[in-house]
Amino acid sequence: MHYVRCGSTRAAKHVLLLPGFGVGAFHYEALSRGLGAEEDTCVWAIDFVGQGESWPSEDDAVEVGFRYSVETWAEQVEFFLREVVQTECFLVGNSLGGYVSTLVAARNRSLVRGL
Repeated sequence: MHYVRCGSTRAAKHVLLLPGFGVGAFHYEALSRGLGAEEDTCVWAIDFVGQGESWPSEDDAVEVGFRYSVETWAEQVEFFLREVVQTECFLVGNSLGGYVSTLVAARNRSLVRGL
């Protein structure tokens, strides 16, 4: 899974940017740099699995029954928040990313600081 980070992981505020369908972290390049330049903010931007730079290569094994879906992407974000960000985070989403943000926030109040 491809992601980018701007700012220190020790920052007081963490923001995760979620893209719309068919784009990726590159969609937020300027915003990530701008927000990440703030001393108290760490900005993360991800590609949903199957989009952006997270598209599987021909050599990648695909689990039997695996499907790209809103549920898959919500689980991906939940995993990313728990395992990579490891602190409460503001979620910001565009289009599909907004829908996934809302779903994740509703299911994981301890991981999400705001939308």
